[in-house]
Amino acid sequence: MKPASQSAIAGVYSKVPDPNNDLDEDAVRYWLLFSDFYQWPHIIHFASVEDLADKMLSVDLLEISRRMARHNRQVRQQIKDTWSSILLNITHNN
Repeated sequence: MKPASQSAIAGVYSKVPDPNNDLDEDAVRYWLLFSDFYQWPHIIHFASVEDLADKMLSVDLLEISRRMARHNRQVRQQIKDTWSSILLNITHNN
């Protein structure tokens, strides 16, 4: 039996493509926009092998790595601060 190319349960929003329909190019393109590599800063995107080669020759990979590391430190600190605030709030309200 071939697996279904769509969700067994209908979605709530009719204008949002089915995230489980991997045969619908529009649905795949829509949901790929939410992938990590489209959300993180400093990721280098390329459109073809030639574009990749051009970018590999022209970008400063060490600088991009530094920027990614700085961003990760900032996010880590924000997460720690948020959880600290949540836990302090819980302990003070009990």
